[in-house]
Amino acid sequence: MVSPKSRLNPSYFLYLFSVMSLILRIAYEGSHPIFSDRVQELERDRDECILRANLWRDYQLACAETMYHLEREQVEQEYLAEKNGLKEKMLQQIDERRKRLKEDRDALSIDNDASMDNGGRNANGAAVRKLRRRVQEPAPDTTRTSKRRQQQGPPVQLALKENEILEDLFILSKLDSANPRKMARARKMNRGY
Repeated sequence: MVSPKSRLNPSYFLYLFSVMSLILRIAYEGSHPIFSDRVQELERDRDECILRANLWRDYQLACAETMYHLEREQVEQEYLAEKNGLKEKMLQQIDERRKRLKEDRDALSIDNDASMDNGGRNANGAAVRKLRRRVQEPAPDTTRTSKRRQQQGPPVQLALKENEILEDLFILSKLDSANPRKMARARKMNRGY
């Protein structure tokens, strides 16, 4: 131990000063053992922190890319499903229209054939009214009005009844179209004039 008298001695201060300056010079050079150990420890901590940060960044990028690819696949699947659904719906509507048109054409040809065969009369000579067969059509959607419907005029109302039209068709089919007098006489007879 150093005595209190020796602490006040200027040579002691010079000694302490020289030791401190030596320690400081060694520290600046990087060769001080305690300083070097502490610097190495800090460098290890820094390297670990940088490594963890890089790993975290890579993990986040991988997650973001995976989520992007999954969401893109999901959107593409939804798009294809919607596209196929729309295609199927359009094909069904076209098939329904085709069937309706075919049924209307068949019904019209059946009605025309029947009117040509017996003039729309049964075996006793009484007038028979034939209805067209029609598939149940869905009720019109009143909430949506199409431009085509808005541009159409009022519906055509026929003055003649269906049985009168069929009778006229029958008469026309039986008469010679070259002789207008026979046609007029047949009309008068048919209507009771």
